[in-house]
Amino acid sequence: MLLAELEIFHTRPAVPTRRVALGHMVLPVEPAPGFGGVLLGAIVAQHIVGVVDDLKPDVRRLIDEVERGERIVQPRLRHRFQVDRHGLSHSRHRLVGESDDIEFEFGSTGSDLAQVLGAIAGAFVLYMIASGKAGFDVAGGLASNGYGAHSPGAYSLQAGVLTEIVMTLMFLLIILGATDRRAPAGFAPIAIGLGLTLIHLISIPVTNTSVNPARSTGPALMVGGWAIAQLWLFWVAPIAGALIAGFVYRWLADER
Repeated sequence: MLLAELEIFHTRPAVPTRRVALGHMVLPVEPAPGFGGVLLGAIVAQHIVGVVDDLKPDVRRLIDEVERGERIVQPRLRHRFQVDRHGLSHSRHRLVGESDDIEFEFGSTGSDLAQVLGAIAGAFVLYMIASGKAGFDVAGGLASNGYGAHSPGAYSLQAGVLTEIVMTLMFLLIILGATDRRAPAGFAPIAIGLGLTLIHLISIPVTNTSVNPARSTGPALMVGGWAIAQLWLFWVAPIAGALIAGFVYRWLADER
């Protein structure tokens, strides 16, 4: 099932000019941050490493403009935003899945910078949609993950780190166990879904629940400021938890 989609048009590699335009978009925003926000954050996370260091400050400046709800001016990042797609190649990125089983499909054919710029432009569109609802305030966080003053229960950094590591560890152990060849067939979605529900009930008061860097990156990209400053935790802790889960499960599942 298609959950979110973004089509980015961009210049073909052999052409000297660099242009970016948006194509088909399916970017749902409810409940916040919506599958649209998750997909946009994942696109940026997937491609930002390929952007040259000299241009990363300008990328951040552009994200800040989106955070403030300003019109995206021409980015001065060796690319030009436009509406016309004539003569452009395109990349298509999707978030697909059923129930709790979701995955990203990145169909990149252009440069990493073009993908990042396309995702930022998509985030601006998403912001404009969400801001059309009465009472909307991006400062509310769009369900961004945080600690300290930005934790729903004002929990500390240490509490947030421990919670995200342990919750991700347990989530991965549930997934690995439920999908093991020795587990009863057909019950994995039930175990994984109930496990994720319990994880949310436990950790929403502490960090708003991440256990998934892409889930954290989407809303942080639009909220900016504190959300981006604290985003590192929601990459480091889930990755650490996943690595620990891998080692622990190999020990638990050893048949010797």
